Amino acid sequence: EAGHASVSWLLKYANPLVKVTIVPRGQALGAAWYLPEERSITTKEQMLDEMCATLAGRAAEELFTGHISSGALNDLERVTKRAYGMIAYLGMGEGLENLCYYNNQEYNFTKPYSERTAEKIDEEVKKLVAEQYARAKQILSDNGEKHAALAQILLDREVIFTEDVEHIFGKRPWRSRADEIMEEEVMAAAQRLEAEKREQTAAPESPESPEAPDAPEKPESPENPESPESPEAVVIDAAADDEIIPKRPSKRLGMNIAMMVLTTLNPLYILGLMLVVPFAAMSITFGAIGESAYNRENYRLADRFGRLGRGFGKAALISGLIILLLEILFFVAILS
Repeated sequence: EAGHASVSWLLKYANPLVKVTIVPRGQALGAAWYLPEERSITTKEQMLDEMCATLAGRAAEELFTGHISSGALNDLERVTKRAYGMIAYLGMGEGLENLCYYNNQEYNFTKPYSERTAEKIDEEVKKLVAEQYARAKQILSDNGEKHAALAQILLDREVIFTEDVEHIFGKRPWRSRADEIMEEEVMAAAQRLEAEKREQTAAPESPESPEAPDAPEKPESPENPESPESPEAVVIDAAADDEIIPKRPSKRLGMNIAMMVLTTLNPLYILGLMLVVPFAAMSITFGAIGESAYNRENYRLADRFGRLGRGFGKAALISGLIILLLEILFFVAILS
């Protein structure tokens, strides 16, 4: 696994490593994750680099342990199929250039080439695989110490990531398409955040613009929550259609808790439990959620749950007044 990771990192067109583990998974003794690029077509150089990286596991096994095993079965199967495809179908062989022997007929019991051509295809496949195998061994020999360090990390931790390979071999001198896409996404996100910050800082200053000196100014009293100087008026971004968040949801939590306690002390206890307590409890819950969203600067969610909390608070208040009125009528009836 360290051989695959090392060679794939050092080849330009090989898929870069994401994660490698030697923890057994089913019948496999380990697993590796790479980040392939999305391609509509593949060049010969890209195929050769991927083939070399695939053979690097067997090459590292022979080069550093002195023996080979059955662990490279899947790698050899993939390399052989790709090599035959390159020679017989894609015309990438040195002696069979621009020839494709692919036949899509379902019932065809004869090969579309002669026995001599079949021998030539076998020779080309053997030569192609041998060249890439020797290339993988050469790369590993030139970077033996770094490969040994990577293998030791894999033995100690049983898993390695891109950062581990980059720490040992350094950054890849080539930028893949995946790196470019990720960099573009990061830059776009940074630009969006910068634009939102500019809008948030510029929006409160608009009422004080010198271009409109005759415009009437709003009083700075606490009763005007929409005043720019009021600490309870927070202007959100343009995506929220310049909506102004009302008072913090936590401002009404105390009133709702007091209403619930006073209601449970009324003689009409059962009616209070059925009406006022559920309304007050829902108001407290939604108010707490709105307060949490407000602290995270998620003003849309804070406004939504704040409205729900105030709605249930009003319902609790109306229910409490009704119960109080019934209680007064009850005592009047007893006294009379």
